[in-house]
Amino acid sequence: MAKSTVLLIDADLRKPTLHNYLSVKDGNVLGLTNCIGEKRVLTDCIRKQLFKKNLYFLPCGVVPPNPAELLGSRRMKETLDAVNHFDYVIIDTPPLTVVSDAAILSQYADGVLLVVRQKKSTFEQVQKAKASLEKVNAKILGVVLNDFNLKHLDKDSSYYYADY
Repeated sequence: MAKSTVLLIDADLRKPTLHNYLSVKDGNVLGLTNCIGEKRVLTDCIRKQLFKKNLYFLPCGVVPPNPAELLGSRRMKETLDAVNHFDYVIIDTPPLTVVSDAAILSQYADGVLLVVRQKKSTFEQVQKAKASLEKVNAKILGVVLNDFNLKHLDKDSSYYYADY
């Protein structure tokens, strides 16, 4: 696993932020949207070896006027097919309950991890997101609880213990 190559793709074509989190300068000048919309060469858009020897990053690129159309296009599928030499490809998308982008991209994925933020995501939103993924036959691998804080557990919950 330590020698596996990983490609992280920022597919949030509406409000891309991964380049900021990763401190990538000029992160959205050239990226995924340029490969899909302008037919740019994929290898020109991938940032190589950012932090670790085997971690690569494909930023969003210029925010397009038609994100869902681009993500559902034949060129998007071809772009994802072209990165199959990576051991792992992780695609970050906008929230599933806001737009359909994640559901569109799930058709190309081997599996989906649903990321849920504590104190932000409601039970109803998580149910809606899960239903959206099931509707397109996405393989849900699991759920990641983000921004977890024990202080925010419901005191009436069976998981709450004063000794924590």
